[in-house]
Amino acid sequence: MWDYKGETDFIIQHEKISPVSISLEKYLKLESSLIVVPATDSLVFLNNLNGRKLTVYKSENVIRYVSEFDLFTKSLYIIESNKILRLELKVL
Repeated sequence: MWDYKGETDFIIQHEKISPVSISLEKYLKLESSLIVVPATDSLVFLNNLNGRKLTVYKSENVIRYVSEFDLFTKSLYIIESNKILRLELKVL
């Protein structure tokens, strides 16, 4: 999906970022599955059943990559600018 070049320089091979699904099987604390829809500088978290917007992650930079949901850390990893960030999903 990406090539490592230098210490912090990443080159994304595919510009289009696909939505990410977080199912009940992946995270049992959820009431329903989630769809994470990436935009240029944000991630929108939607309820899979009714399409209701639950929250939005807004970045100051262009989001270049979004990982699949990590079961162990309960997180998504994103690349924006030349940084890798971990977004931990906490259910209240």
